[in-house]
Amino acid sequence: MVIDEIYKLYDRVGFTASDTYRALFDSLPIDQARLAMSAYTATNTRMFADGGAIIYRFLRHATFEREGSEIIGALAKTAPPEQAASLISHSRDEGRHALMFQALADVMCDHLEFERVVPERIETAGTIASFLSADSAWMDLACTIHVAEMRNYFILSDYIAAIESAPMVHKAKFLSAVRRVKEDEIRHILSTANLLEVALQAGESYIEKAAANYMAYDQECWMEVGLMANYFSNNAPMPIRQ
Repeated sequence: MVIDEIYKLYDRVGFTASDTYRALFDSLPIDQARLAMSAYTATNTRMFADGGAIIYRFLRHATFEREGSEIIGALAKTAPPEQAASLISHSRDEGRHALMFQALADVMCDHLEFERVVPERIETAGTIASFLSADSAWMDLACTIHVAEMRNYFILSDYIAAIESAPMVHKAKFLSAVRRVKEDEIRHILSTANLLEVALQAGESYIEKAAANYMAYDQECWMEVGLMANYFSNNAPMPIRQ
């Protein structure tokens, strides 16, 4: 992900990031993320020509969106009322996204005449407890999910471009859903930016945490590329041309 693109997004919606915020994100190792996203783009192009691959990836999205919803919802309880309201809304959106990704996987299962698959559930108690062990749990969460939403913005943008150019069935349904999720993620970037600004104004230092989150999500991109490559190498393609 490229922070300059996020700044352009901020300009479009009229959000002004503080100098402290800019110093924080300008310090991140951007070039490494560019490489990961380039590899991700290649797997996405291949994925949207293969119904089985779409099911595999979108069920993973459903799992992670539900996990995020549970974690954010739990940590919202530790925030002041004005910040808690934003986090609760965010949690609800993530839960809705989980259902949307699952529904798209179901569409592809039905098209391929597969039995529908229930997404895996991830135990979140340990992650929640880890955040709660910090003195300012909701502030740490704001930093973590802000970086995550930046990553999601670029992934969803890439999905939209791949779907638009793919001669796939149910294109309109997929485009509509993914665009809706992206619109939500833009709101989440802005809401978590505001939360992070509150933390930074309180004198919290997040340079190391933001860098660690950034690199963790960069590694996760590579992991997803590897998982998809493994899927492609072990499963025959299931073309879904119109």
